[in-house]
Amino acid sequence: PPSSFVEPQGPIEQRLATLWQQTLGVTRVGRHDSFFDLGGHSLLAIRLVQACVRAAREELGFADAEDILPLAHLLATPTLAAMAQRLQSDALQAAAAAPHARLLVPLRAGGSRPPLFCVHPQSGWALCFSALTQALPTDQPVWALQARGLMPGEAPHDSMASMVADYLQAVRSVQPTGPYHLLGYSSGGIAAQAMASALAEAGEQVALLALLDSPLPASIDAQSVDEKTLLQAAAAHFGLSAAGAKGTPAPPPTPAELASDLQHGALAGQPFTEADGMRLIRTARAIGLLSRNHQPRLCAAPLLQLRALRRTSVLDDWSALTMPGRTTTHDLDVDHDGLISTTLAPALASLLLHHLGTSESPLQP
Repeated sequence: PPSSFVEPQGPIEQRLATLWQQTLGVTRVGRHDSFFDLGGHSLLAIRLVQACVRAAREELGFADAEDILPLAHLLATPTLAAMAQRLQSDALQAAAAAPHARLLVPLRAGGSRPPLFCVHPQSGWALCFSALTQALPTDQPVWALQARGLMPGEAPHDSMASMVADYLQAVRSVQPTGPYHLLGYSSGGIAAQAMASALAEAGEQVALLALLDSPLPASIDAQSVDEKTLLQAAAAHFGLSAAGAKGTPAPPPTPAELASDLQHGALAGQPFTEADGMRLIRTARAIGLLSRNHQPRLCAAPLLQLRALRRTSVLDDWSALTMPGRTTTHDLDVDHDGLISTTLAPALASLLLHHLGTSESPLQP
């Protein structure tokens, strides 16, 4: 984006700029400024979309604002001008009304290479693939699937079959036929493998199934889908954990405490309710349960396993679920989160490019 500041133009951009300032806690927002460059993150993205939808509907006269401005569009085109254009474009409004609009996030929509479809981890968020996208060549399309249940009014999927069918409908809206390239991170690998199996059974070619430190369903223990464990993990993720008495681990927060702590911490005073916190936990728990109870089927697709060595749990091996000789495994000296870090992104991009059909080095942005 341009380095010089450009004032918002017209009443829509000006009103949206005010909402961005309030949400992000900044003094000014230019029409070409990026939400994420200004300090935005996943939770702030939810609050901003909600505030903009409310203002667009009540003040600007866009009755269908909730359909025009799903969270996916903010992630894909995160500038003020792009958000205003989204509101004013009938063509984009019609496209956003499609059932998959809230599921599929185009981290990079354009490019001449076959698209890479990435499946979210247990948190449900698609933003975790941003660093990888930036490390891949600029002509490599990257689409990320984001879970249902994160936005108000959405219910999480109630079965792996419904999740897979929903996700494949979204994938086929971008790429109607194979060969497909799928990637799943953490428990997202379970859904990605199920998608690959379903595509193969439908007669489609899956050219790559990449699993980033993905557990086998049998390795997911009951505690990982416990509400208290998920609340503790959410608190730790946002730096809210504190030691309890005599140095013992702090007890997990309640949803109300998590909401209060986030308002005074990661959200910097932005409204975040107990209901918002429960929605995040409910979605993560639903994904965990579906993953834990899933029974994987054999899939002959070429399998790339990338596993994190710095972990206390066992390194699972998916090779028995594909044909002999079709598995490539790389064990990397990182922890689970390090696999999708900015630091490892260039190396991860190089490995993926080799299996996507080219061994060239990734282009840096």
